[in-house]
Amino acid sequence: MKAVVCRSLGPPEGLSIEDAPIPPYGPHDVRIAVHGASCNRNELLKLQGRYQFKSELPYTPGAEAAGVVSGVGDAVSELRVGDRVMTSLVGSRGAWAEEVVVRADWVIKVPSAMSFVQAAGFMSSYVSAYESLVHTANTTAADIVLVTGAGGGLGLAAVEIARAIGATVIAVAGSEERLLAAGKAGALHLVNHQRESMRERVLEITLGRGADVIIEVVGGDMLRQAQRCIAWRGRIAITGFASFEIPDVRPIIVLLKAFDLRGSNLYQTMVHKPSLLAEYCDQLFEWFARGSIQPQVSRIYPLSEAAAAIRYVERGEHVGKVVLSMRGP
Repeated sequence: MKAVVCRSLGPPEGLSIEDAPIPPYGPHDVRIAVHGASCNRNELLKLQGRYQFKSELPYTPGAEAAGVVSGVGDAVSELRVGDRVMTSLVGSRGAWAEEVVVRADWVIKVPSAMSFVQAAGFMSSYVSAYESLVHTANTTAADIVLVTGAGGGLGLAAVEIARAIGATVIAVAGSEERLLAAGKAGALHLVNHQRESMRERVLEITLGRGADVIIEVVGGDMLRQAQRCIAWRGRIAITGFASFEIPDVRPIIVLLKAFDLRGSNLYQTMVHKPSLLAEYCDQLFEWFARGSIQPQVSRIYPLSEAAAAIRYVERGEHVGKVVLSMRGP
């Protein structure tokens, strides 16, 4: 099989496409013939050795994939060869290959109406956003929800899910194209943080009260501003650091506003309570069937152009997900 291989830390142009043996699987594992794998921004951190999970060289990048089950372990009963599935991978690596092996309880069957390229990025976007909004922030229809990075894969998914819940959504992004996408996804209010003060605009929209829930995916100065925009006893769910900057949290603001600052990390949920994946997806697939959520794919690259794909993600021009395709949609 073909696989993308990183043999030394550095720029993505150092990645190579190599022949690799088809991986064996154990009794509790599933082997998947990959059709699509997401290309996420944190792959840059991994290539630079700056990610929280260090990968031993050489390694194959890629944290999630979708495809067809090509083999099941003897102890696996819920999945069969031929099932259309999606998954995240142990150690958040290995998906940029034609075949992967993963724990069976990390594998979810996907609806027949969902393409592989849509399913390839579903875990890091929709499942992560659902956990942030529902499991972490306890979002209700009465809430005003602010989503930062609203045009990216996770941010756009959070906008759609918050609207599906019935909440009022404020989308924050740095380009008109991304804000347009967020508006189409259901955001009632659009804030371009490059052109206006996020804090002033959010307080204007909420009549000085602030947002009840903030889904924060950017980090850096955006998280600092989010703390200024949260309502008294609101909830901020941190889901990532797309800016690659981890800011300090000012305890005095937490004290004055009495808000909850919580982390939402789907990988840790998969490690500690993988049964929640099926629970999350039951609701998400119901919304998908109704058309309430519509996964967007900005661009599809062949496996051989993995370096170009991650450079495109780095520029931050995409709306929705970027996907590597191995076997077609």
